[in-house]
Amino acid sequence: MNFLNPTFYDVADITDDMPNKPLLAELYEEMNAQNERLWMFFEEIDEDPGHVAMKETFIKPRQHRPKYNERKAAAEKRRRAIEKEEDERGYKEFLKEEGFDDLLGTKPSKRGGYQKIQNSTSQSLFTAKR
Repeated sequence: MNFLNPTFYDVADITDDMPNKPLLAELYEEMNAQNERLWMFFEEIDEDPGHVAMKETFIKPRQHRPKYNERKAAAEKRRRAIEKEEDERGYKEFLKEEGFDDLLGTKPSKRGGYQKIQNSTSQSLFTAKR
């Protein structure tokens, strides 16, 4: 509905054979008066130099807006990264407490297992696969 270009109703368009012609004439006059008030209101808003037109995305519910979905995905990614760091920190603390300091130098290999490391006695150690 475009309030800057309202539809005005002409009482002369009412034919003589229409039922309730006086009621229709009264309704047309009230609708025209309302359209005039709305037109003045929206024209005033439109001419205001500080007025910024609303974009379609502002009207959409928040969960359907692209920026909301991007922020939500980024927050979830950060949360998972923090949880992973906390898990790794706890695992490293556990290894230190249990005396497995030599296992802290292992890094995951590209094939999913762990790299072979040498301890101080030149003995080969393998860490278990996940």
